[in-house]
Amino acid sequence: MSSSPKPRQPRPDFLLARFLLVLGAVGVLGCGEVDRTRIFARLGNTEAQLALAAAYASGDGVERSHRDAVRWYEEAAEEEPRAAAQGLAALYLEEERKRADPERALHWLEIAAESGDAEEMIALAKRLDEGDGVPEDPGRSLVWLQRAAETGSVEAERLLAIAYLEGRGALRDFGEAGRWFQLAAEHGDADAQNRLGLLHTNDYGPARDFEVAARWFRESAGQGHADAMLNLAALATQGLGMDPDPAEAFAWTLRAAEAGSPVGQHRVAVLYEEGNGVSADPEAARRWYVAAAENGVGDAAFALFRRMESGAIPESKPQEALFWLRAAAREEQTEAQYVLGTRYVDGDGVPEDSRQAFYWIRESAARGYPPAQSRVGLLYERGRGVDTDPGEAVKWYRRAADRGDPDGQAYLGLALLAGMGAKRSPEEGVRLLALAAEAGQRNAQYALGLRYAGGGDGIERDPAEAAKWIRRAADDGLPAAQARMGLWSSRGMFGVPKDEAQALAWYTLAAEGGEAISLMHRDRLRRNLGASARARADAREAELRAALHARDGNGDGEG
Repeated sequence: MSSSPKPRQPRPDFLLARFLLVLGAVGVLGCGEVDRTRIFARLGNTEAQLALAAAYASGDGVERSHRDAVRWYEEAAEEEPRAAAQGLAALYLEEERKRADPERALHWLEIAAESGDAEEMIALAKRLDEGDGVPEDPGRSLVWLQRAAETGSVEAERLLAIAYLEGRGALRDFGEAGRWFQLAAEHGDADAQNRLGLLHTNDYGPARDFEVAARWFRESAGQGHADAMLNLAALATQGLGMDPDPAEAFAWTLRAAEAGSPVGQHRVAVLYEEGNGVSADPEAARRWYVAAAENGVGDAAFALFRRMESGAIPESKPQEALFWLRAAAREEQTEAQYVLGTRYVDGDGVPEDSRQAFYWIRESAARGYPPAQSRVGLLYERGRGVDTDPGEAVKWYRRAADRGDPDGQAYLGLALLAGMGAKRSPEEGVRLLALAAEAGQRNAQYALGLRYAGGGDGIERDPAEAAKWIRRAADDGLPAAQARMGLWSSRGMFGVPKDEAQALAWYTLAAEGGEAISLMHRDRLRRNLGASARARADAREAELRAALHARDGNGDGEG
């Protein structure tokens, strides 16, 4: 006995069409757009569900509702998993609604990536690598990059190579990096071509081969990659993979500059200034220095300041040199920050301002510039622009001294000898003074000379060594040492021959440097000496001045 056939179930789309006829008949189609969308969504129309979810998510035509947006995206997920997953991920990434849920966002992002293309996978990989709205997971990021790269995505090949090169998500693997860079380069990616060229200039990764590197740089440069142009210029300059050719090096540097590379603009300015690979052209040099500086190259701005200060490049407006110094400091050029700070100390071209001085010198010191580290220590020691703090002063002196800065060695040595801001340590203090003195630091020379003169701190009295170090400090322009040489010359002490004309010359220099007592001694000797002795003193003074100007000098770091 055959069973009766089951009644045929109407198809959903047939039911929807029939229902729409009914709606039309009763005038429901005249209701609002959102109402119609809600009706279609309830009837199972996926596009309507997605549209309604988006409306609730944005508050477009309805009151914004995170819960309802989630509900309708989840309804649509079975038929349109990618679009629904994208919408749900966006909801759970919304930090401003305080509903951010990194784990749920990751869940839906991975569903979108699974049902999407390489672009979705790459976007997810970037979020995982950076921890952008999802838990940071470089290893998981690498997996998604690998999957995207295996689809043939050139961008994914390059990003995967970079991840292996930098050891993000896995141990650094130059072989894998080279393999993926090679694929991306062969597929025409300009950045991969440039990076592959760089790998061939090093001992890791593919075999070092400058000719191969040059070939890949040319491929990349041909697509307008400015860094590749600069790399070609470097090979042409050094004659690596090609004959040395300054003109070709200049040509590639100029192309990079014209392509908008700030580094290229700075380098081409230097080449124009030096006449290297091109005829020297000061105006072109200035033009490119300005272009680089305006594009944020602090070194270019500082170069403009230095050249305008020296007169090598004329200022086009008042205080233009100072303008570029400030620009370089803002771009975190450490020497510029230090110089600007010292200008505020001295009131040189700017109002004297101890707080601004401290700020800029401290910025430079924090970025590791040793002279600034020494100077900021001095500011802490003397309470200039900041509260006095001997411990902080010693900390900065030590940082500078550890990097071989003579000022830092001198001031740290003096602090350790005095027990200022640290436990007293005569042996270490004298050692640091000796290092600084040998390097030409005049305060250290003077302090070391005084210890040889009187003995102490582990140093035996030694008149010859005392005279040697005091004379060096005096020759370097330290007023206190010049006054001391005046005293010893006038009395014939510590092996210094007695010579009042010589003493007058030293006292004159010391008085000009601010040694008040030397002014008295100078006037006394000038009154008492005869005409010939005064003439000899004037001649000796001129010799000392000439020698002082000829020396580079090593400032005493006054703060």
